[in-house]
Amino acid sequence: MSNSEIARVVVVGAGQMGTGMEAAMEERELKAQLLREADQALPRHALLLSNTASISLTWLAAQTTRPVQVAGMHYDPQGNRLEPSLPRWSQA
Repeated sequence: MSNSEIARVVVVGAGQMGTGMEAAMEERELKAQLLREADQALPRHALLLSNTASISLTWLAAQTTRPVQVAGMHYDPQGNRLEPSLPRWSQA
């Protein structure tokens, strides 16, 4: 099973909870594809979550039809910690 197939299983299984999360490798197009698939598969009220270290969460959110319902965790390798992250327009 490939990494993208594993990620799809996680997204589809999470749909019943109203939340979909991708945690794929740091590949911009793969993450965008998984979020678009989750966007189409999950109910309109569902949150879309991402785990990223170097890819803009604002850019990822813009790949969906519900960017204000996207949030994530940003890995800070210098501090070796995860930090909550929101797209820039959500922080105003």
